[in-house]
Amino acid sequence: MSTEDNKTLVRRFYKEVLEKRNPALVDELFTTNYVYHYPDVPANLPSGLEGFKKFTTMFLSGFSNLTFTIDDQTVEGDKVVTRVTGHSSNLGAMRAAPNVSQAETEPHPEVSGTIAETWAQFDLPGAEQELGGNAAEGNA
Repeated sequence: MSTEDNKTLVRRFYKEVLEKRNPALVDELFTTNYVYHYPDVPANLPSGLEGFKKFTTMFLSGFSNLTFTIDDQTVEGDKVVTRVTGHSSNLGAMRAAPNVSQAETEPHPEVSGTIAETWAQFDLPGAEQELGGNAAEGNA
């Protein structure tokens, strides 16, 4: 895949899965052996693609009218680093539905056109402060 194809793949995740609220598309965009590295993910989620789909559904349940602005993207080899700003109304606890601030995704070189691994950082304290301290009980 080209650099632009890899960027487009990541943008599709933000636009089609999260903004259009279509977690079923995860099966198309991610490898079956996908690995996610997210801080503050609920400990009871399974690993791999199934856990990520559940996490995505939880994330979406915490927000309405969710939109993302792609602030910038950098590609090195098959790694895409995407800095995004999310905007939404909050419907649930922030620790159950984190606010994405930066994610690095790695399309799998042997499975062209899919995402194999993701690392993400969330600005939970900043988002919670902006929303007036909306932290899940016991997770402050």
